[in-house]
Amino acid sequence: ISSILLSQISSNDDVSDSFKTSKAVAITNPNKHIAINDSRRITIKLPKVLSDEEILARFVKGFFGGWWFGPERAALKSFGKILVGFEGLKEAPVSKRIWSNAKLSNSHVPPLYSVLFGAFRVVDLMVAHPKDEEDSYIGFAFGSDNWPLAGAHRFCISRRDEVGGENVVTIKFVHSGCDPRENKPLSPAFLQTLHLWYAMVLFREGIAEVMKA
Repeated sequence: ISSILLSQISSNDDVSDSFKTSKAVAITNPNKHIAINDSRRITIKLPKVLSDEEILARFVKGFFGGWWFGPERAALKSFGKILVGFEGLKEAPVSKRIWSNAKLSNSHVPPLYSVLFGAFRVVDLMVAHPKDEEDSYIGFAFGSDNWPLAGAHRFCISRRDEVGGENVVTIKFVHSGCDPRENKPLSPAFLQTLHLWYAMVLFREGIAEVMKA
């Protein structure tokens, strides 16, 4: 990830209204408890031939299949159980279980309601038509209604005008977390500092995988 400079990435402690009202946030924070939000983004040039789905798929593969996520991935695989569970998903059967990096595709995103490594469930998915001006995104839920931590990740891409036969693409990673049991800030506070560092290195691994295309 050394090729992805921090100076190329902008981050802040807020998220868009569209994410705040998204299906992923509604599932993980149905009672609108106090949430901690953060986001980071980068704008890069990519080959025109890459579709929105291919970009998202590569980002997902780098994020969950990269070196930095390795210890968490190994721990989740050794536990071997589905840990993500919400009332809002009880009527949605798991479409696919992914436990191996080899099952993360370079060209296709995990299907809706699939579960990655037992802990991250795809709950929101939009791949825009090439002629549309809408963003494409994939949203994950993690945690449980009964845990002191639940949250949502969204990986989103938006395109700008072509430059010299290349696409100018903005890739965003937005997050919202809360305590679904009590309407209070997540604690202890130092965990947010750890989260921001971890989210940044995973974001950079996702971008690095996209840049290999």
